[in-house]
Amino acid sequence: MKPVPHIHSLTPLRGIAAILVALFHYHLIMSPLLPPGNTMFSKLYLMVDLFFVLSGFIMCHVYESWFAQRISSRKFLKFMSARFARLYPLHLFTFLIVLIVGVALRNSVDMSQVPGVFDMITDYTAIPFVLTLTHAWGSHLEATWNTVSWSISVEWFLYLLFPIIILIQHKIKHHGIWLWAITGLTLLFIVAYIFEPNHIATIYAERGLPPQALAGHSKNSIDVITGSALLRGLGGFLIGVSAYQLYRNRIGMRWLKSGWIFVGVWLFLFLFWSMNQLLDPFAVLLFGVLILNSAYMEGSVKKVLNSQVFTFLGDISYSIYLCHMMIFLCYNWICMMKGTKSFPLEDTLLNNWIEVSIFLLVTIITATLTYNLVEKPARKWMNNKFR
Repeated sequence: MKPVPHIHSLTPLRGIAAILVALFHYHLIMSPLLPPGNTMFSKLYLMVDLFFVLSGFIMCHVYESWFAQRISSRKFLKFMSARFARLYPLHLFTFLIVLIVGVALRNSVDMSQVPGVFDMITDYTAIPFVLTLTHAWGSHLEATWNTVSWSISVEWFLYLLFPIIILIQHKIKHHGIWLWAITGLTLLFIVAYIFEPNHIATIYAERGLPPQALAGHSKNSIDVITGSALLRGLGGFLIGVSAYQLYRNRIGMRWLKSGWIFVGVWLFLFLFWSMNQLLDPFAVLLFGVLILNSAYMEGSVKKVLNSQVFTFLGDISYSIYLCHMMIFLCYNWICMMKGTKSFPLEDTLLNNWIEVSIFLLVTIITATLTYNLVEKPARKWMNNKFR
C-alpha cells in the first residue's frame, strides 16, 4: 500500500475550524462576542460539518484504493485500527479528566444548587457509550461528559460505512460525483426540516420548558448532536466524497485554483451567517467548494495558509477541538466548587474578547502538550501494536 501525497493546504483548514468551534462555544455558553442581532458566531456549530466534509475528502484520498475492488477483512481491520489509534487515545484522556472533575463536583456541592444541565452532562449511564464511541448514536438526548466528543462518535460511525461507500463508488464510477452530493444535501435537509425540530422539542420538554420557549430557538438548523447526528455527519461526509471525485479527476481546477476564492467563500459565509440568511445544508455544500479550492490552490493566499502558524494549528486541531471543552467545563466546575465567579471582568464586548483570547491561549498551550505527550505517542504506539 503506497503512501499517498499529502495535500498540505487542507491541514490549516482544520486548525481554522477548530479555533472557530472554540469561539462558538465561548459565545454560546459564556458571553456574547458580537452585538445582539448578529448571528455570525451562532452559526459556527457548522465548523463541525466542515470537519465531516474534510473527513470524507481525506478518507477517499488516503484509503479509497484499499476498498475499490472488494472489502477484505484484513484491510478493513487495518483501516479501523488506524482510525481507532487516531481518535481514541485523546478522546479517552479528555474524558477521564472531565470525569474526575465532574465526580469531584458532584461530591462537593449541593446538587440542587447546580444548573440542571450539569446533571445531564455528567450522566453516569452514558459512560459505557462514551467508552465505546457510540454515545452519539441515540442512547442519550444530549451530549455528555466532554460534550464535543459527540462528533468523534459520529466519525467512528462514518468509518464503519466508508468501505461500503467506496465499493459503491467504484460500481457507479463518475456518476458518484453527483449522486453523493445530492444524497448528502438531501440528508442534511431531512435533518434540518424533520429530525432537528423534533429533537429540540423533545429536549425542551425533558427540561420542563414551556412550548413557547421554542420561539426563540433558531429553526431548521442541522445542529443536532445525538441520534440523527449520524445522518448529519453522513450528509457532510458524502459531500466530501463527492468533492474528492472532482479532485481526483481534476474537474474545476482551472476555475478553483485562485486563493482569492478561499477568501471570497469565507467572506460570503460570514456575511450571510451574520444575517442568518443561509440555509445550513447549502453552507455545508459550500464547504465542499472550499476544500476543493484549498486542494487546488495556487498563489499568495496558499503561501499564507501554509505558513508555520496555520500549519501548526492544523497539526494540533484535534487536540484543540477536544481540549477546549475539557478546559471550559473543568474550569467552570472548579469555580462552582469554590463558589467563585468564572470570569471576574465586567460583561462587555471588549472584556469578553479579552477573556476569550486568554481562553484560546490556554487551549492552544494545552493542545500543544496533549498533541506531543498523548495524541502523537499513543497513536504511534497503537499503530505499531496493530501491525
